[in-house]
Amino acid sequence: MSKDFQRRYRVVLEVEGDTWKDAERELIRVAEHAAEHGPDCDMTSGGYSTGAIIRVTEDPEMTHDRYVEMLRKRTREKFPTPPPNLLIKEDAPGPPPSVSR
Repeated sequence: MSKDFQRRYRVVLEVEGDTWKDAERELIRVAEHAAEHGPDCDMTSGGYSTGAIIRVTEDPEMTHDRYVEMLRKRTREKFPTPPPNLLIKEDAPGPPPSVSR
């Protein structure tokens, strides 16, 4: 992830628990909350043995194609002569058929 640009949605989640099981249950609860409320799922929550924060930011101008273009540009700036193990595909395939944009 870059601090200069990001995908359209950025979701920052913090979950705490007194035990791993507490944290796991809170993570599931928060995921259900996010799924139910969508991008308006911002929340701060605390209880006896858990706590959670969700923050969502949106860049309505960002599209998938613009993000990929900015990422490729950043990669070329960082690696003017790419190392042999770095592959920059100009014609990278789109998402798998089961994934929608």
